[in-house]
Amino acid sequence: MAKFTDKVVVISGGNQPNSLAMAKKFVSEGAKVAILTKTEEAEITAAGAVAVLCDIAKFDCVTAAFDKIKAEMGPIDVLICNPNASCPKTLLETTPEEWNEVLGINVHSIFYCCKQVFADMKERKTGEVILFSDDAAFGVAGNAAFAITKASALGIVGSCSRESEKYGVTCNCVTPTVGATPEDVADTVALLASEEGRPLHGQTVKVIKNWTKV
Repeated sequence: MAKFTDKVVVISGGNQPNSLAMAKKFVSEGAKVAILTKTEEAEITAAGAVAVLCDIAKFDCVTAAFDKIKAEMGPIDVLICNPNASCPKTLLETTPEEWNEVLGINVHSIFYCCKQVFADMKERKTGEVILFSDDAAFGVAGNAAFAITKASALGIVGSCSRESEKYGVTCNCVTPTVGATPEDVADTVALLASEEGRPLHGQTVKVIKNWTKV
């Protein structure tokens, strides 16, 4: 039997390469996958996932999207938060509007999405939550808003893991490196979401290139 037969997986982040690769990986292992996206994306359907229209920076939109997914697919087993808004400007160049937009997508959306699944996961005493960070979390010149949001993901995973562990819900974070392919990322996330990965909790996992496939 496939590892994720009939499991419901939700991915935020639209049709990014990592999101599409993760969708294909989970679908190939029997999961039902929904990707939150602001516009209809043919690539999402081609990956075997369902595109759910949602502005993840708005709590009401996120709530409506998750209500739709739960009604049509069932309880959510795996939540993957992969927002990736960027503003390639220095701190001085970034406007307050741009700053708030990036934080809304990359930080607030994680809170909004987690709010939709934690209560049910705790009640069922099972579930996996996987967040995304980046090496930029430790500082980068010319993309200040992006850097601070990816640093925030590290703090969020620490808090979520401590609040969820006694309920059997795992929460981890992945940090892809420049050399990692979307497939490398998908394989790592699938491991964290599997039964084999359940001993890992509250961890930040750096994804490097899979040299066995070179």
